[in-house]
Amino acid sequence: MTRSPAVLKTAARLLLLWVSASVFADADEPVPAVVAGGDEIELSPPLLGRPEVLRGTIDELAGESVMLRTRGVLKPVPLRDVRRLRFTHPAGYDEGLRQVRAGEWRLAIVSLTSALAVESRPWVLREIRAELAACRRNLGEWDAGIREVEEILATDPDSRHVLQLPLVWDERLPLEQRYPAGIEELQESSVARRLTAGSALLFDTAHGDAAAAALLNLRKNGRGGVVRIAELQLWRVTIAQRDTLQISDVERLQERSREFSRAMRGAGEFLCGRAYRQLGDSDRAAACLLWMPLAAPLDPATSSMALREAAEVLEESGRPDAARRIRSLCP
Repeated sequence: MTRSPAVLKTAARLLLLWVSASVFADADEPVPAVVAGGDEIELSPPLLGRPEVLRGTIDELAGESVMLRTRGVLKPVPLRDVRRLRFTHPAGYDEGLRQVRAGEWRLAIVSLTSALAVESRPWVLREIRAELAACRRNLGEWDAGIREVEEILATDPDSRHVLQLPLVWDERLPLEQRYPAGIEELQESSVARRLTAGSALLFDTAHGDAAAAALLNLRKNGRGGVVRIAELQLWRVTIAQRDTLQISDVERLQERSREFSRAMRGAGEFLCGRAYRQLGDSDRAAACLLWMPLAAPLDPATSSMALREAAEVLEESGRPDAARRIRSLCP
């Protein structure tokens, strides 16, 4: 698909601004901060407005909502409206998060494990375990990461933290960079195991159909985050249908992904970027491929793949300066 010079010029300018500015500073995942005298929920501000802060005690954070108790009354707050959470938590949690942001996964595991040992609130324990699961995934410690998510699902079956499983989002990744699932895992009692194995085997020559069937079962019979991840994974089959895939199909998938949290939307945007590229829409392909690594990174291997592919798209569409800037972000 070709674009007019004016459209290409505008797209290139937007992409350059996107990379050079911190346009994704505010995520919709809760960012913990210590506060004295109670908990606080800072809501995402309206356009040109100031953020609203709710004060009280956070009783629960499960599924896609936070339960805040104020003067004895419980108030549900949708997680997608939350900009930041402030609550008391162990010092090891703060240090662990700093190390996670720095990519110091092994040091973060030590800090987060120390925080886990002294925390008692179930919802905070789940948040800590989610960070531990991500660290394990990023280190290739697949089984340990899956076990952390299993612990989370045991007390919150609707958890969004299934995204921290070592899921495979791109079958082109080298074998050593993705989970080596066995066919028997598709029959495991563990939802986390079945979901992870389904993602890993979806494009396996011998077991792809069984993996797709397992994911479809989770899509129909699972809960919360499991359902959404299974749906996203099945998109991989849809976009692989090169002979029948249409731009309108990808537009519908992209619109659907915008209904998810920022973190889960990242996976959808990545898949749409791949689809737009194979359909020849370089402008939207580059934008989608950049969305995930810049706004809501998945695992390091998939994020790097997205950046490299975005750079290739920009190069192919005659934007070498933008491509060089993107490549400078690749590890």
